[in-house]
Amino acid sequence: MFAKARVAIFIDGCFWHGCPEHYVRPRTRNEFWSSKLRENVERDRRQTLQLEALGWRVCRFWEHQVFESMLELVETVRSALRDEQWAPYHSWRVIQVDALPGEGDMERRWMEDLRSPEVRHSVEAKRSTKKWKRALNQSGSTL
Repeated sequence: MFAKARVAIFIDGCFWHGCPEHYVRPRTRNEFWSSKLRENVERDRRQTLQLEALGWRVCRFWEHQVFESMLELVETVRSALRDEQWAPYHSWRVIQVDALPGEGDMERRWMEDLRSPEVRHSVEAKRSTKKWKRALNQSGSTL
């Protein structure tokens, strides 16, 4: 957080906050996990909108971005610090995942934009357990 510049930075975990690329629907306790995901997204939205209403610029990143695209993150934060008119990109969140009956591992993933919950879309895809991998930085060591 850069209080003087009124820039707040959040790093959201892919599983806990509904990353569109890496969220994996648990196979058990569906009702519990669906509720937990929804609560987390709602809290993220509430925090973001409250801060922005107070004049803060809010940068939200996914945990995998820290390892896969650190330079892009740094540049985004720099832009938010320098430009008072800076505006964030869409921040899509998985809010619900439904297994499609009779379709094996196919599922429908419902997504909302963090700042505009009325902006939604869904995709049908095979259930994925794709994980992100820590990328090497330019010096060749892990971050």
